[in-house]
Amino acid sequence: ERLGCYLCPKQNNRSLKVVRRRYPFLWQHMLDMDKDSPIPFRADGTTLQELEDRFRYEESQRILEPLPLVERELFYKNEQIGF
Repeated sequence: ERLGCYLCPKQNNRSLKVVRRRYPFLWQHMLDMDKDSPIPFRADGTTLQELEDRFRYEESQRILEPLPLVERELFYKNEQIGF
């Protein structure tokens, strides 16, 4: 999934999420360096901490388990269909 340097600010968010998920020690190192740097991570002014906050928010919005069916029977043209 990853081909480039983990520190590259030009990588897309999907690639950064791979670093965050698979290499948490590198991600933490990046966060520490970003915190100490006077220059933001990306040219548009986005810091790595802002990306971390965004990724955490996105994770909190995902449904991790499938929702249970309220009713196990389905109806089609007023006929009950069991499964």
